[in-house]
Amino acid sequence: MEIIKILIWIILILGAGLMIFRVTAYLFNKAALSNEERRYSSIVVVLLALKKKKKISEKTLEKFAKNIELRTLLWELLIKYNRIELFPAAFATKDKLGESYLANWLIEHESYDHLPNKVEFIQTVQIDPAIEIQVFKFKSFEPHEYAGKGWLIGYVGFDQNWRSETNPKFIFSSFEANVLSVDEMKNLSAAT
Repeated sequence: MEIIKILIWIILILGAGLMIFRVTAYLFNKAALSNEERRYSSIVVVLLALKKKKKISEKTLEKFAKNIELRTLLWELLIKYNRIELFPAAFATKDKLGESYLANWLIEHESYDHLPNKVEFIQTVQIDPAIEIQVFKFKSFEPHEYAGKGWLIGYVGFDQNWRSETNPKFIFSSFEANVLSVDEMKNLSAAT
């Protein structure tokens, strides 16, 4: 019985030691990053693989691309390292990228300051041959202050070079439920 207790303690101590080693190694790798690279800390596994020119599994890329908050971060990182071909094709569309850009813009916007609970693509509006606007509806649930407003409208404008750029032409929402007219969208596009 004593031997079993000793073996259990040894296993627990080795397990804790391994855990401490892995956390320390992770923090050390993260500390070696520049300020710009820290921006990508939530997808650091991809960043480190790109820096070391290692293969990144499709499963890992898919996991980050599915996440509305991390999708554009992955897109921007792959553009930066000239590896955009690795981005999962199902998410390499204006509506999927626009959804993520809008969600991240809402997180940073002082009036909204929150990741919306739902974002849905409504339509594409061609403003001119060079500019398309993706129109989305979004909403948040209680206790968010905008929960009572229901679905609100957001806009993400892309130009014809969107596949090689790390940001859309513009992102906008008036935090209203009505979709702007095409003329209002043209004015919005011209103002940016």
